[in-house]
Amino acid sequence: MPVTLSAKLLGDESPRFWLRCVVAILMFIYFEMGYSWAKRHGADTTIYDAATALDAWLPQLPVFIIFYMLGYLFVFSPCFTLKRKQEFYWGTCCFFLILSISFLIFKTFPVAMDKTIAMGADGLSKLTRFQQENDTRFNNFPSLHVSLNLFAFLIFARHHKNWFWIILPIPCLIIASTVLVKQHLVADMIGGIVVALLAYRLFLWLLNRAPCPAWLPFTLVIATVTAVIAYNHQRLAKIGRIVEKFTEQTLTSIPPWIGIALLFIGLGWWWGVKVWQQKRHNQV
Repeated sequence: MPVTLSAKLLGDESPRFWLRCVVAILMFIYFEMGYSWAKRHGADTTIYDAATALDAWLPQLPVFIIFYMLGYLFVFSPCFTLKRKQEFYWGTCCFFLILSISFLIFKTFPVAMDKTIAMGADGLSKLTRFQQENDTRFNNFPSLHVSLNLFAFLIFARHHKNWFWIILPIPCLIIASTVLVKQHLVADMIGGIVVALLAYRLFLWLLNRAPCPAWLPFTLVIATVTAVIAYNHQRLAKIGRIVEKFTEQTLTSIPPWIGIALLFIGLGWWWGVKVWQQKRHNQV
């Protein structure tokens, strides 16, 4: 069946794979540049302390750095799971809003955290320490790790309702990791959850009641992100080095037995999903 012009513009056709990849790359670079901009504060900037007794009580568990790192990948799942262009366009716009509003909060309401540095000699402690030392003590509230990954999960679950309880542990572990590797305060986590829920409500509203076609704001978002990247193009090489360092440190810090265990857990999870789906299909 030929694709009509309205389908191309109004969102009835599935986005091309290359477009999904381009959007994911642009958003990642925008995140890095915005994060770097937000952490720069003047000497007269008021720094806020949101630490509570609960933060001091929670233990540091370096094993959770595995799930913290997983959050850097899971966050982009909507780029490859949203089926229709209209959903993809509005999802991208909401993703952009989460980032942009968070950057402004980081800049105007900086919450600092005196991180408990992981001092162990094992690989997971080294990876946790590497993450902590290469991060900033600012840019905490709201937690982007929480807001973006929870938003990604809600979008994924909307299309795959049968997978809700199967996938739910992933965002839960990622959210828990933010406080258990001492990257965030409890207040940051709660703030991230609120932002994600508001963004998801906005996403649903835009799908049903948006006053304009989705491709218009999507085009504006992509143009804005591209302009920001072009203006700060000198940082691209540094971002490349950051990605290289994090990839190398992750691969060398996680013990092989953990990688093998995760592989078997993943295969077992995949097999269990297939069996569960087959049983449901037979019942229907």
